[in-house]
Order: sequence, then C-alpha cells, then structure tokens
Amino acid sequence: MSTMPDTHPRSMGLRNSSPSLLLGFLALAIQVIFLREFSAYFQGNELTFGFCLGSWLLWVGIGSLLGPRLPYHRQRFFRAYYFYLLSTMAVFGLLRLSRFLLGLQPGEPASLLTILLAALVYCFFLGLPLGVLFVWNVYYLRGQVEKVYLQEALGSFIGGLTVYFFTLPYLSNWQSLSLIGLLTCLLSLLFWPPSEQLWLKLGLIILLILFAWSDLAVEKLYWSPFSLAASKDSLYGKLGVITSAGQITLYSNHALFFSFPDPEKAEEIIHFTLSQNPQAHRILLVGGGLGGPVREILKYPFTQVDYVEIDPELIRLGLHYLPAEERQAFSSARVNLKFLDGRAFLQKHKGQYEVIIINLPDPINAQLNRFYTLDFFRLVKKRLAPQGIFAFRLSSSENYISPERQLLLSSICNTLLHVFHQVKVVPGGSNIFLASEKTIHLEASSILDTLQRNKITTQFLTENYLKNRLNFLRMEMLNQALQAKNYRLNTDLTPVCYFFSALLWSKQFSPQETPIFTYLARRGRRWLLDLPLILFFIFLGLFWLFSRTSQKSSLWLIPLTYLGFTSIVTEIVLIISFQARFGYLYHAIALLFSTFMLGLFLGAWLSQKTSRNLAAHLFLLLASLIISLIFILWLLHYGPNPLFYYGAFLLLGYLGGDIFITATRLYLQSQTHVGLSYTFDLLGSFAGAIGVSSVIIPLFGLSQVINYLIILNSGGLIFLFWSSRTRSIFPHKTR
Repeated sequence: MSTMPDTHPRSMGLRNSSPSLLLGFLALAIQVIFLREFSAYFQGNELTFGFCLGSWLLWVGIGSLLGPRLPYHRQRFFRAYYFYLLSTMAVFGLLRLSRFLLGLQPGEPASLLTILLAALVYCFFLGLPLGVLFVWNVYYLRGQVEKVYLQEALGSFIGGLTVYFFTLPYLSNWQSLSLIGLLTCLLSLLFWPPSEQLWLKLGLIILLILFAWSDLAVEKLYWSPFSLAASKDSLYGKLGVITSAGQITLYSNHALFFSFPDPEKAEEIIHFTLSQNPQAHRILLVGGGLGGPVREILKYPFTQVDYVEIDPELIRLGLHYLPAEERQAFSSARVNLKFLDGRAFLQKHKGQYEVIIINLPDPINAQLNRFYTLDFFRLVKKRLAPQGIFAFRLSSSENYISPERQLLLSSICNTLLHVFHQVKVVPGGSNIFLASEKTIHLEASSILDTLQRNKITTQFLTENYLKNRLNFLRMEMLNQALQAKNYRLNTDLTPVCYFFSALLWSKQFSPQETPIFTYLARRGRRWLLDLPLILFFIFLGLFWLFSRTSQKSSLWLIPLTYLGFTSIVTEIVLIISFQARFGYLYHAIALLFSTFMLGLFLGAWLSQKTSRNLAAHLFLLLASLIISLIFILWLLHYGPNPLFYYGAFLLLGYLGGDIFITATRLYLQSQTHVGLSYTFDLLGSFAGAIGVSSVIIPLFGLSQVINYLIILNSGGLIFLFWSSRTRSIFPHKTR
C-alpha cells in the first residue's frame, strides 16, 4: 500500500483546490458530451445509456483501486490532466470512425454486444484516469478524502451547468469538448504552478482548436461514400442531411428520419386515416411532417393542421433542402407549426381534434415509447372529438409476423384496445393502427370511393394497391398475431415495449443475442428480483460470520455498495419517468446531473461539519434514504412538474454525499486505503447501471424497482444496526 507522499507547503486556498475542482468539472462535462455522442453513433436508447454509465463507473472504480499502487509525483499529477484531454479527443475521434473498425455501413445499427464492448473500451480511457486522479488529488491534499470528494462534487456541478447553459445550445459536441478543454488549460495557467512546461499547454491548446475545426470534415468521412450536405448537433440529437441524385434523406442520431421523395409512406399514413373522416377540420400531426404528409393533408379542402415537432433545427434543415412545392405546403395559412414535445402539447392543449396522427419511429427507447403507452392513449382520447380518429404506424413485414415482432405489436394493439372500442390495423411493411369510438371502414372499395368523391389524387393508393394491401388473408393473419393471449400492457411505469424492440433489434442485426433476451423475458420476478436480493443478504451474513475482528470496520463500506447501486438505479428510474412525462431528456440530462452533484456537494460539505456520533448519524441518513425512496415512489405516479424531479435529484445527491463522507470517516479511523470507499460506491453503481436499466425496468416497471430498493435499503440498515449491537464495530471516539 502506498504511503502518503509529501506535497508542497502552500495554504489550502483556491490554488490547491483547483485540481480537484477541475477533476469534477471535466468528469461531468465530458460524461454528458460523451453520452450524447455515443448515443448518436450507436442509435442509443436506455440500454446504451446503461452500458455507458455502467462502463464509466466500473473503470473509475478500478482506477481508484489502482491509484494507490501507482507512483505519485507532483509534476506527473498535473501532466495527467493534459494527457487526459489528449486521450479524450482520441476517444471521440475513434468513436466517430468506429463504423470502419466494426465493418458497419453509415447509419447501420450495431449489435448490443458490440455496443457493450465499445462502451467498455471507450470508457476505459475516459473513466480509469479519473479514478486514478481522484486518489492522486487525495495525496495532493495530504490525505483529505472528504475535501477532494467535496470539491469534485462542486466542480461537477459547475461542469454540468457549463455544458447545459453555455455549450450544448450553441455548439456541436466536438466544439463543446474543445471549449471545455480550453477552459481547463486557461484555469491551469492561472492557478497551477508556473514551473509546468509551457510547450505542453500551448501544444494542447492548438490541438483542441484543430479538433473543433475538424468536426465537419470527420463527420463527412463517417458518411463516405455518401454525400453529407449538412450536419448539426441540436439540443435533441445529431442531424445529418444526405443528398444523392435528387434523393434527400435526413437522419437524426444516425437513424433514418425521412427520405424524399417517398410518396408511399406519406400517402398511407394520411389517406388510410383521413378517408375515415374526409370532412375533418381540426387535424393534429405529431412528428414526421417533412417529406410529404403535410402536403397530403392539405389535399382535403377543409383541413386545418397543427403540426408539432420538438426540434426546430430539424425543420430548418429539412425545408432548406426540400423542393419548392414541399416548402410551399409549410407556408400555407392552414398549417400551424408548433415547436414543442408532442405529448407536452397534448397535455397543455385544451381543445379537441377530429383526427390525431402520430407519425414517429417505433418505440425503440423510452423517449419514443411514451407515445405508445396506455397513459398516452388515454391522453389522446381526451383530446379527440367523440367521433374522432387516432392513427399511428409501426414497422412490420408483408406476409410473416415473427414471434419477436408479435410481442411488440400485440402489446401495443391490446394496450390501445384498453382505451378505444374500435381498433383496426392495416397490414403491410408498415402496420397502420386506426382507433376510434365509431366504426372504422377498411374496405378497399370504401377508401377508393372516398378518395374519388373528394377528388384526392394519389400515386400509390390505387385500386390494385388497396386490394392487395387489404387482402382478407393478410388481414386475418395479422389479426391472429395481434390477439396473443400472453400480451403485456405498455405503460409509462412499465415501458415493456422498448425491451421488445431491443429483442426484435437483436433478431434482425445480431441473432446470436436473441436467446439471451428471450431467456430474460421468460424469467419471472423470483429469478430476476427476489434471487439477487436474497443472495445479497446471504453475502452479508457470510461476510460477518467469516471476517476477522480486525476487518469489522470494512462493514462501514457495505452501505456505500448499496448506496451506489441505489443512487444510479434511482437516477435511471427518475430519468425514464422524466422522459415519459416531459420528453426533452437529451438536453435536460446535463441539468439533472448538475442538480444531483449540487446535492452531493451540499451533503458532503455539511457532513464534514458533523461532530456528533458518526455511527448514529449514518443510521439516521440511511433511514432518510428509505423515506426518500417512498417519496420518489409517489413522484412516479403523481409528479406534477419538472421541479419535483430536480428536487428529487438534489435530495438523492445530498443523502449520497453525506452518507459517503460519514461512512468513509468511520472506515478511515482504522484503515488507510484512501480509494477503497470510492471504489465500493462506484462498483455498486456499475452493477445497477448495467443490469437494471437494460432488463429489470422494462420488464417489471419503475414502481416495482423502487419497491425492491426500499426492501434492499431496509434490510441493509437492519443488518448494520444488528451488527453494531452483536459485536462492536464502533471506534471509541469520532473525528
């Protein structure tokens, strides 16, 4: 074990505090930017977020274990920050060009195993140095773990606010990273020892400027051999426009958003729907208006359409490259364009529509899944006129419904039937779902007659097309698939369909992973929830029975293990719930993480001032954590606005910071490993991020997860209290 080295004799002012402040600043700022970039290039959902967070925390934890074993030197300590920025730029470059290494085409999804391995590799270079630097900061401040933890939390709060307010709204991800690096260099010039080599700092500054300048060029290289006409990092995703021989394709996070011309997709979603009520006046279109749907709606003479799109940059880019006739449709007085989340718009809008069309991608993540849940369908029904029509579409196949696709389609169809009496589905490569309280007519002759009577011209919806699409055998095959008896309802709190989408994704792009997802889907609560909980309690008992008396102080690290697990799982639960309710997580995640880090700073700061019995204070904090989980359980069902979620993150951070410092102070009274408590906290977080986000939440729901966290923390508190009564683990004096 490393001994504590001497540091230069300076007062503990801002100059000495700046390294640990910068550590937190860099950690959260780079983490947020990396999550955005990784999710863009791997078409991320909550599975990829879980993989990234888990991998990040794993390597930071391992780094904090390695830190005491690596030789510390003050000059090497300061240089480590500069080399960390260099390695971060290299990781971002490798991430952008990773499709060449993986043998993927532009926009082609990777398998989940590939995503996990990529997350582990990239986070090795981003996370492990942070863990080492945490320990070296403790050495730099003469063993003051609490002070480093406190200052790192404050730096993280500042870093989160910086990217949320000053970089992400105006700059691309690469430009944001470059600015964060330049700020780090500037602060190091101001506050760090002047003896450090100036050439290293100046060289790094030049590289950071070149890194930002090369952003578009490297993005064009990613899309080669296709021609990238424009690229933009908006608040809601990475947008790219590809042009080729009159074809215009817009991608969002490297997933296809629309292609023009593609008249079949535009015609099918609009005319199958409006043929049920061609005299409709008030139409709501949520998403997917570019590329033809708005123009098709305007063919009906009485329509007034509210088109809701969350991302203004998407509309700006799309209209810039679309032909004049498409732009003309958007300039019509009958089109009212609103830049807002579709679900938020429906919650605020008090009027009713005769037709509501959701033209969004499949529910591959929680952001999209929230438009296919029981809660959303009920909201739609409130905003729909008594005889109104509601429509959306899902990807499907012409003549065969696989078992994996059946799980997804039957879940959404039966969820829809819990709200609307009439539900009919058009078969084909896309399934058009129509729902209403009135009778829905899906006969080819009826639809064709409506189009002809209203003088609606179409390119694809011809008589032969309609007869083929609405063939009796096709309709019957699809209806049988949708009537599965073992369907699962898709709700905000149990977003099972994004797990089914992952299962379908694995079937299409990585068949070897399908048995794993199928196996997990068939396991019940006893295997995936009860058994891990029982094994954890058995581990606690065995640790107590077989550990030596001299090791009993290590019991103070056990709360840190399930604290890390509880914190990250609760954060993911709150993130998914926030996403379902408010829908702008891609931008808000920086502020949510910053709020958590502010709470962590306040908890750590106040914990240092605690002079009473530390063990009793720890028991009180652990009990408060259980009460907080009960509050979060209420929040999931009734949280009225985002402020409650920010408050929950603040509270969770406060308790986490206070518990970490208190448990660490108790542990260090008889032990000297300065990074071990940090490691236990992060490894618990790793287990939660990898396992719970990818499987447990979609299969069993947010509320069930919080219920089990309450049981876990209650059992841990009882065990720790019992241990203190049966055999002394208390030091005689507190620090």
